[in-house]
Amino acid sequence: MAGPDAWPEVWSSNGFDEATYEFKSNCFDEYEALEACPLWEGTRVAVQTLGGQVHEQEKDFNVIVYSGEVTRRWVLYGPAGAGLPTPGVHTFRYYQGDEVA
Repeated sequence: MAGPDAWPEVWSSNGFDEATYEFKSNCFDEYEALEACPLWEGTRVAVQTLGGQVHEQEKDFNVIVYSGEVTRRWVLYGPAGAGLPTPGVHTFRYYQGDEVA
């Protein structure tokens, strides 16, 4: 499912609402159709942290009407004050149905 134009990312944020994390899987290529990204067909994206905790991402494919911005991603924004992610390798698992793709 994930191909050369889909990237997993772990972000940290330390802003006015305290430190938190963000897990994202993005398609960065130009597609004519919203559903053309290889992540579209997925049914689940789960990220396992270094400590073994699993976070479920949410599918976020849409076109923002007022700006025209297109999002093709799975994303999870950590709650304010959740703390920064632990540096290192996080495991992203991409599912189609109940199977790891």
